[in-house]
Amino acid sequence: MQRYNMFNLKHKGLRAMLFETAMELQHTCFDHSESAAETMKKIELVMHAFHNHAAHEDQFVLPTLRKYDAALIEEFESEHAMDELLTQKVNKLIAACRLAEGKENMIAAGYALTMAFNEFIAFNLYHMNKEEHKINNTFWKYYTDAELAQVTQKIIASIPPGELAEEASWMIKGTSRNEIIAWLLAVKNDAPEFVFKSLLAVAEKSLSQQRLNEVQEGLTEGAMIA
Repeated sequence: MQRYNMFNLKHKGLRAMLFETAMELQHTCFDHSESAAETMKKIELVMHAFHNHAAHEDQFVLPTLRKYDAALIEEFESEHAMDELLTQKVNKLIAACRLAEGKENMIAAGYALTMAFNEFIAFNLYHMNKEEHKINNTFWKYYTDAELAQVTQKIIASIPPGELAEEASWMIKGTSRNEIIAWLLAVKNDAPEFVFKSLLAVAEKSLSQQRLNEVQEGLTEGAMIA
C-alpha cells in the first residue's frame, strides 16, 4: 500500500516553479530591461520559496529523524547549506544584471544568471528526488502515516495565509488530476468548509478550463461514492 509522502505535493509545486521560470528565463532578452526585470522578479520568488522550504525541513522534518539516523540528517543539512550557497550566487547575479549597462554587458550578465539558475535547478531536482527516497524510507521505518501527517500540519500552521495560497497555486499547477481531487476531497472531509472553499478558489484560478472541468467532475464522483 502506498505510504504517506509528505514531500509529494510540495515538491511538485516547487518543480513547477522551476520549470516555468526556466522557460521564461530562456525566452528573456536581457538587453530589453523591462522584460529582464520581470524575469528576475520571478527568479527571486523561486529563491524565496526554496529558502523557506529548506528552513521548514530544518525546523520540522530533519529533527524528527536525528535520533534514528544522525548521519543521514547531517548529509541533508550539508546539502541545504550548499543550496544556500547556490541561492546566494543567483541573487548576486541578479544584482549584477540590474547594474549592467550597454547591450553586450546586459546580455553577458543574463547568460551568467541563466547558467547559475540552471545549476540551481539541477541541484534541487536531484536533492528533492533524494529526499523522497532516503528520508521517506527512514520515516516509514519509524513513523505511522498519521504521525507524518501531523508533521505536515505543523509546517502548514507556520506559513502565513498569503504565502500558503501561493504555494497551493503552484502545487495545483504541478500535480495530476487525481492528486488534486484526492487533496480537495481530503480537505473537504477533514477541514472547515471555508478552507475547502478557499482551496477550490485557488484551483479555479490556477487550472486551465479543461483541467478544472476534470477536477470538478472528479469531486462530484468522489462525493457520490462517499
